[in-house]
Amino acid sequence: MRRGPFVLAFVIAVGCGDDPSNVDAGRDAGVDAGRDAGRDAGRDAGLDAGRDAGRDADASDGNTAGWRTFEGLPDVCRIEYAERPEHAVESMRFEPCVGADDVCEVLRVDPGRPTTFENVFVGAHAARDSTTPRILIAQNDSATHTITVELIDRNAVISAAWRQSSRDCSFAFAATTATEVGFELRSPNWESRFYRADFDTLPAMPTEPIAMLTAAEQEGVGAQAMALSDSTMAIVLQPGGVYWMFQDGQRRRRGGPLEPDVPGIVSNSFALVGERLYWGYPGGLATTARFDAPGVHLRTPPEGFDVPFVFANDRDLVWVEYDGARAELWASPLPTAPDELVPRRIAELPAFNTPQLGTRYVAYVAPEPWRVLLYDLEGGPTLQWLVPDSIREPRPLYVNDREVAFSVLRSPPAIRFKTVARVQLAAFEPIE
Repeated sequence: MRRGPFVLAFVIAVGCGDDPSNVDAGRDAGVDAGRDAGRDAGRDAGLDAGRDAGRDADASDGNTAGWRTFEGLPDVCRIEYAERPEHAVESMRFEPCVGADDVCEVLRVDPGRPTTFENVFVGAHAARDSTTPRILIAQNDSATHTITVELIDRNAVISAAWRQSSRDCSFAFAATTATEVGFELRSPNWESRFYRADFDTLPAMPTEPIAMLTAAEQEGVGAQAMALSDSTMAIVLQPGGVYWMFQDGQRRRRGGPLEPDVPGIVSNSFALVGERLYWGYPGGLATTARFDAPGVHLRTPPEGFDVPFVFANDRDLVWVEYDGARAELWASPLPTAPDELVPRRIAELPAFNTPQLGTRYVAYVAPEPWRVLLYDLEGGPTLQWLVPDSIREPRPLYVNDREVAFSVLRSPPAIRFKTVARVQLAAFEPIE
């Protein structure tokens, strides 16, 4: 039976994904070709139109954020965007972490209104662009049940904000590249619209989607994760276990029982590099060489192991193989064909949690005691940072050449209130 629309599907929990336990986010929730001039022109026209549409309130009416109706949606949808997103919350800033104030910072958000939850996630694997991590923060107003979402950079500057005031329609998922944000808006009839917008045009919003899916095309509970590259958008649908890819007005269904050479339900954790998709399925590891190419098998893990987590950048492919008891981290130079895969075992992981891939390191959080581990893909020693008591239940969001960020329970700890902490790489030490 179909569930009602998600109240911000990504708000369920974070770790660059959407898992209610917030431990196995990649398992349960769910970058580089040119764009043609026609798509860019259409997008710019839509953005210009969006700037001038929906002007139904202004700051003189107490609407300091300049909330405007998002154009092009069914009349029952109450989704808005902010023309002045810096006013979507009262304040937002990074402050020193208690017990590690010289190397660690935590994001403090004051919405300026009572809230029943606060959650964070990195725009669907957006942090894999290690130079420009973007983070999404969401709050639920406890009085009006309005969901507000802010897109921020590493300096906590808000570049865009959305809000929804009913469960009829929802802001469901988002992803970013170094220059763009992509997102899904979901209608009450389970029709989904997918959009892209350049950062330099924000906070204006596009009025025309790049793609749509009907309810019949997304049986189950709809999209579970999203990824974005400069050329392509990809989503994973469950429980059907398939991917959809959108590029230059075209749509392709990938993976699942109908994929000729690699049939089977796909993993929610997948990687998108340019127009190439990488994913785990019951037979192991698979990829598509091109947007319009069929999937091909890359690797068969040992008997009893599956591939629940897959990550990639323009240099490396990283995945986890798991047999229900052991979790192993593997890597290879990024392949475009099966004969280019050179698998090497990096480490046996101390627990089954979600890792995150950076440009050099794979970040992983281990419990008992809580510590952040960095596995070096260039062969250097494994590094670690012991998490202070003020940081509760960290889950990795991104790792770059400067820092590691993770979602944490907000202090005082409350499972429905999460925020972001980040620690400098210089604080990590080799494991003896």
